[in-house]
Amino acid sequence: MSFLKSLRRRARFAYKVFHHLTFAQAVHFSWNHVRGNKILIQIQINSFSIRIRTATPDLGIAFSSLVDGEYSAIKTNSVKLIVDAGANIGSSSLYFAQRFPGARIIAIEPEAENFQLLCHNVSQWPQIQPIRAALAIKPGKCELMDRGTGPWGYTITQSDQVIGRMNQKVDCLTVQSIIDQFESKEIDILKLDIEGGELDLFLNPDEWIDRVRSIVVELHDRIAPGCSNAFESATRDFPMRFRSGEKQIVYRENWNQ
Repeated sequence: MSFLKSLRRRARFAYKVFHHLTFAQAVHFSWNHVRGNKILIQIQINSFSIRIRTATPDLGIAFSSLVDGEYSAIKTNSVKLIVDAGANIGSSSLYFAQRFPGARIIAIEPEAENFQLLCHNVSQWPQIQPIRAALAIKPGKCELMDRGTGPWGYTITQSDQVIGRMNQKVDCLTVQSIIDQFESKEIDILKLDIEGGELDLFLNPDEWIDRVRSIVVELHDRIAPGCSNAFESATRDFPMRFRSGEKQIVYRENWNQ
């Protein structure tokens, strides 16, 4: 069964490649991706021009944000400030910029190569501000660690899955420091995909949780056991909540249907 699921997943991905890319881009990507050649290529997905690496999860991540509607279930209105923590190469930030054209988007990504691509991909969108940092519970410096899953799985969290250090130290930002830095009353959408780093945030939410209107999070109990329980406890005062794929979404108030 796992073999069949894997085969179906690969078939769906191949269909997206040839359906959403030009034929020349699809062939160029597929040739290098299958052969394990990691090269940079520029592609067009719907209205977005984006640079990705072959032989990495980049294109799958971009498809999730820009084709599959990974964040389309968000219902928050009157959005002024979005924090995209774990922005990776920028596809989620691009989605937010198009969906909420009046919002300022703070795109936070700690890993150097991911961040370089993020900066390139959002360079034509002045409302997106990339920051190389990690979101954490206290300021300071932290070291990135490798779980062996490639560019989408680096973490600052100690875990049994860690196989080595990245030799990359980055600044840590707190949610409250972002609110203060950008002189905002609140964060309208806090998106978290930070590979287990959400555990510490939700275990220690008192400083920032009342300043956030909605949270979109991918929980990583496999990396940091206890994430789901900590999230449920920290967001118990958010009356509206539901699941969309791998994302948990909670709101402080109802939305207009």
